[in-house]
Amino acid sequence: MPYNGELLGSIKKQRGKAIPHDLLQNANVIENIITEQGMPKELKFLPVCLKTGDRSRCGDWELTPLVAIRYGLAVTDRHDERFATEASTRAAMAYLSDLYRLYGDWWKSIMAFAYSPAMVNRLPEAASPWEYENNIDKAHIVRNFITYAYLYNSEELTPKEEDFLEVVFSEPISINALAEKLKIETSEIIELNPIFLGETVYPLGDYQLRLPANKAEYFYEVEDELYKAADSTSVKPVIEKPAVAQTPKTSSKPIKYKVKKGETLSKIAQKHGTTVENLKKLNGLKSDLIREGQMLIVKNVGGGTTTTTPAKVTTPTAPKASSGDKVTHVIKKGETLGGIAQKYKVTVSDLKKWNNLKSDKILEGGKLVIHKK
Repeated sequence: MPYNGELLGSIKKQRGKAIPHDLLQNANVIENIITEQGMPKELKFLPVCLKTGDRSRCGDWELTPLVAIRYGLAVTDRHDERFATEASTRAAMAYLSDLYRLYGDWWKSIMAFAYSPAMVNRLPEAASPWEYENNIDKAHIVRNFITYAYLYNSEELTPKEEDFLEVVFSEPISINALAEKLKIETSEIIELNPIFLGETVYPLGDYQLRLPANKAEYFYEVEDELYKAADSTSVKPVIEKPAVAQTPKTSSKPIKYKVKKGETLSKIAQKHGTTVENLKKLNGLKSDLIREGQMLIVKNVGGGTTTTTPAKVTTPTAPKASSGDKVTHVIKKGETLGGIAQKYKVTVSDLKKWNNLKSDKILEGGKLVIHKK
C-alpha cells in the first residue's frame, strides 16, 4: 500500500485508540462474504470509511438507491435491504467487482464506489491514490482506509454480542402496538430491524423480526392481537373460500438464534435449555457441525397440534363468483401486473386500485388482493 507523511500522521493519531465500533459491528459476516467472493480481504475496512455526506446513501456500504436496486436489493417506502448486512455486502462486492473490471485499478474502483464513476472518469490519470484525495476525496476515504488496514489487518475483529432472537411473522405489524404488548421501547425494535421502514412492519421474503431474547417467546402469545392492531390502511391478504373440512394442523412457531463465533451445538443447547439431539432434530442437522452466522431454530412455541371442528362435507357444484369474492395472488419471479391481470381477466388499473399501488412495480413474494368479476 502507498505511504506518505499525511498517512503517517493519521496512523499516529489513531494508534492506541479503541477499534471503531462500526468496524466491529458486522465484521465477521462481511469478512466471510468477501473471502467467499474471492475479493481482497482489506475491503473489510472500507465500510467504516464511507462517510461522504451524501444523504441518499445508507447501510454498511453507503450504497445509493440506484446502485442498490441495480444489484438486486429492495429499496421501497416499506423496506430497505441496504441495512441488511449480508445482502448489501453481496451487492457491494458485485459492484466493486464490476468497477475493477472497468478500471483495472483498485484505488480508482474504490473512489468510483465511494463517490461515482462519473467523478473518477473526469480526473486526469493519477500517479498515486493521494492525488485522488487532493482532487475529490474530501472525506479522506483513501487515507482512513489505509490507516485502518495498516493498524488492524492482523487484529481479530470480534463483534459485540447482540442478545436477540428471530420470530416469524406473516402479516403487517404496528411497531407501536408491538412495543406496547412486549413492554419494550419502539427505538429498540427499530434498532434491531433497520430494513423495515415506517410505523408498520411488512413481511419481506425470508426476513424475520428480531426481538430481545427475553421477549421473543411472548410474541407468539400476542401475535394474533398484533395483526388485528395493524394499521387499518394496510392491505391484508384475504382468501375467501367455501366451508370445507379442515384437517389437524400444527400450531408450532419457531424461535431462531444466530450462531456466534466459536459456539458449538452443546453450548447453544445449554444456553437455551435444550439438548444437542433436539437442536439437530429441529434443524435437520446430520452432524454437530455448525457455522458462524447460521440461524438455528432453538425452540418451537406451541409445538402440539390443534384441531378445528370439521365442517359438514358435501359435494356442491362450484359456486358462481359474486362481485364480493376475493383471492390472494402470491407474486412469482418474473411476473408483471399485466400478466397477472390477464390471468385473472381483470385490468392493471383494477389491480392497482385494489392494492393501493402507485406504480406498476411489484416484488417477488408480495401478495395482491384480486376481486373476481
